[in-house]
Amino acid sequence: MLARKNRLSLTYNYQKLKNQGKWLNLPLFNLLYSCRLGNKIPQVAIVAGTKVSPLSTKRHLVKRLISEAVRPALSSLPPNLSLAIFAKKEINDKNLTEIKNEWQKAIKQLNNETIKQ
Repeated sequence: MLARKNRLSLTYNYQKLKNQGKWLNLPLFNLLYSCRLGNKIPQVAIVAGTKVSPLSTKRHLVKRLISEAVRPALSSLPPNLSLAIFAKKEINDKNLTEIKNEWQKAIKQLNNETIKQ
């Protein structure tokens, strides 16, 4: 699980993020990100809806796996980044190393995109 300071509350920030953010589509998840919400450290929200799995235990497992992949790489993200990760159905049969590899690709694309902003 991510530290509280690194968690983004979508309850309060989803509309801002949706209006100001950009989408990045990847094979295992979609990313909605913005560097304009005013936070000083990177904040991440992880969403695994019922399209991922109707079973809550499976959805929680997916969220924990994504969290474990994201946590070590938080320092390599831009400090003002707000990021929402939406898991796709394809992530169900993946293990932690495959998710980490996909996350590393996502970081490279995110860094390229945020430099352009």
